[in-house]
Amino acid sequence: MYFAAPVLCLLWLTKHAVDSARLSAPEVVTGVYGGSVTVSCQYDQKLRNYTKYWCKGLVYEHCEIVVKTPKNRYSERSSITDDKEAGVFTVTMTSLSKSDEGMYWCVISRFGRNNHAGVRLRLSNPGTSSSCWPCDRGKTALVSNVTLAGRMLSYLMSGGY
Repeated sequence: MYFAAPVLCLLWLTKHAVDSARLSAPEVVTGVYGGSVTVSCQYDQKLRNYTKYWCKGLVYEHCEIVVKTPKNRYSERSSITDDKEAGVFTVTMTSLSKSDEGMYWCVISRFGRNNHAGVRLRLSNPGTSSSCWPCDRGKTALVSNVTLAGRMLSYLMSGGY
């Protein structure tokens, strides 16, 4: 029992050394039904050569991959791009519907332990001029809609960093 504390301390230090590479994303993204959203997942440069993916599910360990780099860059309504120089991979989802709402994960696939950051996608009706939830806490993304020449456009602003 005397050796248990140093062993546990060593395990804790090892875990945190492995997880020191960071991945961040907005905690909440709000879009409109029928519109599109773009989510940026920022990562440390030491993670640039690993596979990145976007998956959906309540729990990260059981999420279903939507798109990933480098081979599955596009799905029916989603795409992923990886700017290795900037340290950001970007996911775009189009033609949003009720079934798209829920929990998503930005993931970097690594041997031993993946890095992941959760993103909740919320949708509102197209008549809304802008949406943000929760604007006053955590990382959020704001999607605003502009109607130009009869066509609704959405643009994304991030905040809370």
